[in-house]
Formats: sequence, structure tokens, C-alpha cells
Amino acid sequence: MKIAIGENIKRLRKQKGITQEKLAEAINVSVAAVSKWERDETYPDITLIFPLAHYFGVSVDELMGYNKEKIEQDILDTLEEYTNISKSYSTHHLAKNFIFEAYKKHPNDFRIMSEYAWCIAGGFADNDTQNLLDNFEELWKICERLICECNDSSIVLNAKGLKAKLLHAKGNTNEAIELLESNFSNSWDTASHRIEQLFQKDSPEYRYWNRVNVYEYAQNTALKLGRAYWYSANLTDEEKVALCEKAIDALSYARKETNEAYFALMEYDLIGIFNFRLSASRPDMVVDIARLLDKMLSAAEALTVLIKTDDALKKIFSGKVNYNPLKWEISQWNTTNHPQISKLRTEPIIIEVLNKYN
Repeated sequence: MKIAIGENIKRLRKQKGITQEKLAEAINVSVAAVSKWERDETYPDITLIFPLAHYFGVSVDELMGYNKEKIEQDILDTLEEYTNISKSYSTHHLAKNFIFEAYKKHPNDFRIMSEYAWCIAGGFADNDTQNLLDNFEELWKICERLICECNDSSIVLNAKGLKAKLLHAKGNTNEAIELLESNFSNSWDTASHRIEQLFQKDSPEYRYWNRVNVYEYAQNTALKLGRAYWYSANLTDEEKVALCEKAIDALSYARKETNEAYFALMEYDLIGIFNFRLSASRPDMVVDIARLLDKMLSAAEALTVLIKTDDALKKIFSGKVNYNPLKWEISQWNTTNHPQISKLRTEPIIIEVLNKYN
């Protein structure tokens, strides 16, 4: 970060209405020294910082150009922009350079340090072992610093998770598993579950948080199940589709019979995670993709109705007022820059499905 003391001295001197000669006389330095400060050619000796701040009637932070509130806001804005860049397919490739520059600018902010480390590592899942080994020393040092110095428990836990990945990459898998098991709890120790346990079981609050947990479990189960189907061993992609679709149809039947948001949510997320992978890797299977898309939009349509009267379901969708999963999905398909999906949406069979729900 640029030290702005020279320009601040010039600004404060002019505000005080004095010449460089007057300032030099007051601080007992040469006029040439003051001139060099103001041109950012040199900095005042450290012993002159307090006398200068006292002379101008400002804090040392202000003299040095350090504005804590401004810096904090800049960090928050940076993190928000990084999140947006990372999420968007069209700008995702820019995320690495962006966070690298942010780390140069704020090398001691633990939040940016954590994001930088995970960016180098390649994200939270499916990391390349050679990449971890190539960057082992830098990542290990960052993890150690975050674990020892940071007070944010979430960042510390993430650092321990990354440290475990590094141990596994080195071949120390048992040590990695021990580190994870000793620091991470099971699903029963989530914040939502603990909140649920605050309330009597016959209270409105308990019923609300119980529902929130039901929906969170549905989403997590759908995510894991979709990946389990996709990474099934010794199955062709066609066989994976057939296997996954049996589960989808069972969930669809249960949803229609019970009008239960749990089944709708699981159906919606299971199709979403599976069909995205299918669309990205096998766009030639357009008939299967269109059929699954139709089923996903049907589930999204059901959720759009259910969310209107279910506050717990609203929370699952980040508490968004009047959130419409159906419109969101159609919008994503119509606007995403993902190369395979961009091609798929020009297919007549896909257009027909999208128009069906418009």
C-alpha cells in the first residue's frame, strides 16, 4: 500500500497556511528535506513522525494516510467482487488474477489470504495433487499463519481443511484424516441443528427450524446422490442417466402425492447437479438433457408455489422475498455463457422445453 505521508504533509501545510520554509524551521530540518517529502522522493525520519503529527494537530494514522474504515470497506468490496467474478462462468477465468492482485494489496488480511490460498489450491474439492505439491511451501505457510494468528473460526477451520489436503498430497493420508476428524464435527453439530434444539418441540420456533434442517438435509443428500450417480464406476453415461432418472421419478411421484417441499427440493437439486454435468460433458445427449430439464423445471414450478407459504423454504433460498426458482432456472439457461449450454439452448427440443414453462 502506498504511504501517502508526502502528499499529506503538503496538504496539511497548505491548510495551515505556511510555507515549506516555515515548516522546516518548526521541525528543525532543511527546506530541501521538506521539499523531498512532498515530492515523495524521501520519507521523514521515524523520529519526526510524532512531532509532525503534533504540529499539524492530527493523529499519526491520519498523517501516514492510514484510514482504517476506508481500508476495511475496500477489503469488503474486493471480497464481494471476487465472489461475483468467481460465480459467473463468463468471468471465472479472471478470478485468479483478481485475487492475486488483492493479496498483493492486502497481504495481511486473513480473509483475502484465505481466498488467495484456496484459489492457488484449486478450490475446495477435486484438487490436483501435483498442483498442491508444486505450491506446498507457500500454502503450508499460509495455513500455519491463519491457524495461529486468525480469530475467525471459519477461516481457521478452512485452513485446517487445506492443511489436510496438503498432508494427503504428501502421502500422509492418515494424518490428514486425523486432523479433519479432530477438528470438524458431524451434521448434528451444525448451527441450524443447535438452534432447533433451543426450542420446545411443540413451539412454532421449533417447527420452523426443524423444517429448515429437513430442507438442508434434502439439498445435501441430493448433491451427494447426484455426484454418486455421475461418478458411478463402470457405467456408461447412458446407464448413469437411467439410474439417476429412476430416483428422480420416484421423488417426483412422492412430491405429487404429498405436495411435500422436501421431495420437490431434493428432486430439483438432484436433477440440477446431474444434468449440469451431463450438459457440460455430453451435449450430444440432447434428448436426455431436454427430458431431465423438463423434469427439473416441473420441480422448480412446484417449489415456486410452495415457497409462497413456507418461511423455512424461503430461508433455504437465502430468504429472498418473492423468489421464483422457475424464472431463475429459465433465465440461467437463456443467459449463461457456458459454451456447451449456449449451444444446447439453440436446439429445437431445448427451446420447446423452455417455452413450455415461460
